Amino acid sequence: MQPSTWQRRGGAAGILAATSFVTESALLRHSPSTDQPTSDLTSYFSANRATALAGMYLLGFGAAVLLFFLAALRSRLGRDDTLDGLANVGFAGGVAASAIVVVAAGMLAVLAFRPDTTPPVARALYDANGLLIAFAGFPAAVLLLASSIAALHGGALPRWLGWFGLLATAAQLLGAASFQQSGWFRPQGDNVALQA
Repeated sequence: MQPSTWQRRGGAAGILAATSFVTESALLRHSPSTDQPTSDLTSYFSANRATALAGMYLLGFGAAVLLFFLAALRSRLGRDDTLDGLANVGFAGGVAASAIVVVAAGMLAVLAFRPDTTPPVARALYDANGLLIAFAGFPAAVLLLASSIAALHGGALPRWLGWFGLLATAAQLLGAASFQQSGWFRPQGDNVALQA
């Protein structure tokens, strides 16, 4: 297979992965926030079990398809020997982010599959999912930063993409800090009992 064909298919895989992530977000847009009582979590997943499981399938599917995009990006960047290190670092960051997302999806899938679990377990699964998604921002930032540097200092990617990538890198790092916002791990409602 010619590199250009591989890269075109990798680009299509990237679009498919992004579509999966956006669709998952739309499906679960009404899911409870982390500061709501645990009873709201279990009620939501009991009432929306099929939707939540479909969303987690899309999240896992998107993370898997993303690997094809990452391989194509690595191939494109690797054509320039001076960008080989950046290609490898970016690929590693993307693979790590994809793996974290799959684990996070698994956490929420367990809660959706067994919404009648005990309140402490339900809370732990929900919070772990949120933390893992937030922390996936760190390796995603590595992917974006490496690709941005390659775009700005090499000819493998359009230069404008490098500037956009730097903004996206900052957004990922800010998103990774979202677990510190009000509500995360602050006892409210029946969460007080879970801290004992």
